[in-house]
Amino acid sequence: VFPTASWVGDSALRALLLRGTMISGQKAGRASRWEPPGVVWSHATNSLRDITSALDDGVHFIEADVVRSGLGLAVMAHPPATESDLTLEDFLRITAEHNDRLPEHAVAIKLDFKNPEVVEISLDLISRNAYWSAPGCVPPVWLNADVCTGPGLRPSAFDGPQFVQQCLAKRPQDTLSLGWTVHHATMDVLRNGYLDHHIDEMLALCQAHAIGKVTFAVHGVFAQQDTDRMNRLLAHPGSTVTFWGVADDPVHRWLDSLDPKRTYRDTMPPGWLEWVGLRLFRNLGYVR
Repeated sequence: VFPTASWVGDSALRALLLRGTMISGQKAGRASRWEPPGVVWSHATNSLRDITSALDDGVHFIEADVVRSGLGLAVMAHPPATESDLTLEDFLRITAEHNDRLPEHAVAIKLDFKNPEVVEISLDLISRNAYWSAPGCVPPVWLNADVCTGPGLRPSAFDGPQFVQQCLAKRPQDTLSLGWTVHHATMDVLRNGYLDHHIDEMLALCQAHAIGKVTFAVHGVFAQQDTDRMNRLLAHPGSTVTFWGVADDPVHRWLDSLDPKRTYRDTMPPGWLEWVGLRLFRNLGYVR
């Protein structure tokens, strides 16, 4: 979610939180429907209604959050919720059946793990699904977690090396999507965005485990504060960067300056309060 911010009121904060399924991106011709530029995303696809709508809308990539329920099941929900009408097992089955039935409209999936205890059971469920574990399965599977502490200093719930080792051991064919926590956007945090030590820690993790297929998940507004740091991420062999969160026109113009074939945009347009906030902080010099 967008960070809890000291510079917005409660009503504005609620507008910044995930608001159900968000469709983002623009359609564009390319060699693969799952490669940038122009991938169309469904974000926070955490219910039966959401996934049905996303598949009907013809998106390319479906992102969903995974938590462990009170019964110990892997379900699609965003904290603090721990219950859902959509389990991960059903999510995998529904997307697999769709892809089998309409291969020309096959979707890729991104699973955003919200707590460490759900990772192992989720990896087992993916591996038991005949479609998503088939040799040569074409649509990508992304495995995402905020494994490093980022702007705002909220500690990550994950042990980064352990998450990477779990995924590489059970799903080496999948793409790791590695991100940072983002929290408490004070003026200094907002102005600085991602710092060198944030980038250093992430790159060291990737190098220590010889990670090849990786996308770095970064918040567009914070990332915009320093292009050189984003280029350091893109310098890692085989990497892409996935920008998430609210993004207005200045953020998208900045994204246009980056390599379009290596940058994904899982972003959503700002609501009115978000637009006013971004405009204000640009005028004050806190945001580029």
